[in-house]
Amino acid sequence: MTLLVSALSAEAEAVAAHSDWEKEYDWNGYAFRRGVWTDGSYSEPIALIQTGVGKTQSAMVTQRAIDEFEPERIIMFGAAGALDPDVRIGDIVVASDVLQHDLDATILGIEKGTIPYTGIRQIPSDPELVAMAMEVPVPESAELAAFDAENPPEPDHKRVRRGRIVSGDEFVSDPFYRIELNEEFEALAVEMEGASVALVALVNHVPFVLIRTISDRSDGSAMEFEQFLGVCSSFSWHYVSHMLRTIASAG
Repeated sequence: MTLLVSALSAEAEAVAAHSDWEKEYDWNGYAFRRGVWTDGSYSEPIALIQTGVGKTQSAMVTQRAIDEFEPERIIMFGAAGALDPDVRIGDIVVASDVLQHDLDATILGIEKGTIPYTGIRQIPSDPELVAMAMEVPVPESAELAAFDAENPPEPDHKRVRRGRIVSGDEFVSDPFYRIELNEEFEALAVEMEGASVALVALVNHVPFVLIRTISDRSDGSAMEFEQFLGVCSSFSWHYVSHMLRTIASAG
């Protein structure tokens, strides 16, 4: 059983449309689905949850899903904002690790991002799931091609990167704060749920990976997020489907 996790309905529905669901239900206002993904002779039992936005909701709903479905692995997907100046809209970031950028107990002599009195700061993604994600073919879309035509990337630009993603309970939209987060945490991207879901996975001993598509530049261009959310959602399905096929083929 693979548990698929997203925060937003657009992200979840992009995946839900391609699978057969044996059971769909509402748990206290949160959408839960259980079924089987199939592709020809390949199949994999899956569950899909939409956690809502932010660290508290995502942790709560993920724990409930783990209790309910007992998954063997968790794949989280969706949109994120760029932090690294070389990361562009439409790029894919596969998290090598995640941490909470807004968890600050430095007054106690604890390094920023560390959960006090646990020693837990950065939480690594599962190496096998990361390697699997990095093998997925690079997705394409007409919207992204049009954006690239107006804003040409460098000839050697890498569309898929592996690196740190940070999480916090805020939509980062300040260009100066973006620079600060990038420099302080050496992070490629920022979002609002990955580190909390990773912590729940860690505590429950469930392998986890976070895959984010860049929807905006974290600099106040909120319209970019709205414009490219559909692209991010389709790219999410691209990654999920290729990874499920690899998992199913491995038996």
